[in-house]
Amino acid sequence: MDNIYVIAGLILLTIIYKIITWNKRNRTNSLDIDGTLIWIDNGQQTKPFFNQKYKIMGKPDLLYKMNKGGILAVEYKHRFKNIYNSDIVQAQCAALAARGDNYSVNAILVKTKNTEKYIELPSIDNELYGIIQKYILSARKAKHGNNLSASPCNYKLQELCIYK
Repeated sequence: MDNIYVIAGLILLTIIYKIITWNKRNRTNSLDIDGTLIWIDNGQQTKPFFNQKYKIMGKPDLLYKMNKGGILAVEYKHRFKNIYNSDIVQAQCAALAARGDNYSVNAILVKTKNTEKYIELPSIDNELYGIIQKYILSARKAKHGNNLSASPCNYKLQELCIYK
C-alpha cells in the first residue's frame, strides 16, 4: 500500500516537472531571438551572478549566445504596461554581474507582454558601471538604513499624480 503512495508521488512530481519545463521552453521560444539559449533563471534555486570588482549581484531571466556574436541578457516583465527605467537598470546590473562570471554580455532585451527594448551595452565594464552607478549607490545607502530623498510622484504612475 505504501508503494502506491510513493509511485503516485513520483508520477505527480514528474508531471509538475514536465509542466514547469514546458512552460519555460514555451516562454523562451516565443521571443524569436536569433541565438541559442545558454542560461535560464529557475527561481530561488538558481544562484545569482556576482561581479567581485563592482560588488554587483543579479541574474537576468535568460542568456542567449547570439548567432551574430555576443551574449544577450533578457529581462522579461509579466505586465502589459511600458518598460520603465528601473527595468533597464535591473537588466544592466544583471548583465554586469554576469560579466563577473565570465559571460560577456554585450546587449540586453527588456520585454513586457506588448513592448520590448533592445539596448547595446558598452564593452568596457567600467563604462557600464558608470551608467548605473547612481542607482547602485542609492540602493546601497537604502540597504544600510540611510534615508533617501522622496518625490511625491512615482514616475511609473504619472497619470495618477496629483502634483503635476
